[in-house]
Amino acid sequence: MSEAMEKGKKVFNQMSSALKKLGLKFETDEEKLKIHFIMNGEDLPMDCYMRVDADRQLIIFQSPLSFKFSEDRRVDAAVAICSINYLLRYGGFDLDIRNGYTLFRLVCSYRDSVIGDELFKLILGTAVGTTENYNDKLFALEKGKMKATDFLPDN
Repeated sequence: MSEAMEKGKKVFNQMSSALKKLGLKFETDEEKLKIHFIMNGEDLPMDCYMRVDADRQLIIFQSPLSFKFSEDRRVDAAVAICSINYLLRYGGFDLDIRNGYTLFRLVCSYRDSVIGDELFKLILGTAVGTTENYNDKLFALEKGKMKATDFLPDN
């Protein structure tokens, strides 16, 4: 086993331990160094994935939105997501313009770092909070209840 993989497994075990301490119920795929759980927000449930990319020494959080943008809403979605991403400090939304698939992604490097439970709490809190803040607004955009211009920052 490579040194990078050994470090990756150690980070994965730390991540699992930290999420257990937070009382989360989750499924693990130890071979892929991946964890899946569902967070219930105020409006839409959030599918959440956290994984360790041992080769690149990254912790990756992803939360796909529970809906896809219809073809006639994708340009508006792209404008809205660019506007949202402009305001975010950490992470961002990704839109596949070909099929309307959208997710929130946050990536954190652990290269040359000493990490602890607080890092995983920070990633989780930031990612879930951001997803929760925007998933209902993006859903309203898909349903025609909001316009892309509603997402433009007030500069």
